[in-house]
Amino acid sequence: MVVFYCNHYYDSEFLGSTEPNVMRKYFLKNTISFIMLGALVGISYPPATTSSLVEQTARVDESSFEVDTSFFESKDVDILLTEEEATSKEPENIKDYAKRKVTEKWDVSHYPALAWIIDHESGWSHTAQNPHSSAYGLAQFINATWGLVGCKKTDDPYVQVDCMIKYVDYMYDNPKAAQAFWKKNKWY
Repeated sequence: MVVFYCNHYYDSEFLGSTEPNVMRKYFLKNTISFIMLGALVGISYPPATTSSLVEQTARVDESSFEVDTSFFESKDVDILLTEEEATSKEPENIKDYAKRKVTEKWDVSHYPALAWIIDHESGWSHTAQNPHSSAYGLAQFINATWGLVGCKKTDDPYVQVDCMIKYVDYMYDNPKAAQAFWKKNKWY
């Protein structure tokens, strides 16, 4: 329907023009519209002849369109949500997310150590910025540290937690060891 509305507007504006540029744009626009229409109704492009495209298009009855939703009925697919469902899902609290990620990587006993480091580094502020260096975010990574773990500097706290877990695993093997190092050196 949008294609036909745009065509009608375009037709009424440029119908009867003899300027070459306007005519080229008009031809290109109509060609694209037919391709889009063909894609919508399942016509392969390019058709054998222009008349076969018109015949196939003329046979389409909009009331016969049915959408196969069986793909989306799987329990694993959470794409089609009602408006109520979409607004009722609250994002996971960052502390809960961090605890879940630590538990997935090590076990829940390591979470207090990681939380302690974040408390001391940023106070759980994902936008904390050290005024004297490039240290930023929950983990207070400097620019080089982001790259060390294959991350880009971001203000997304969930990505920051993921990157911190990669860093702690790479440098210390686990959060408890990282916390012990921090307590001894006042950095990790």
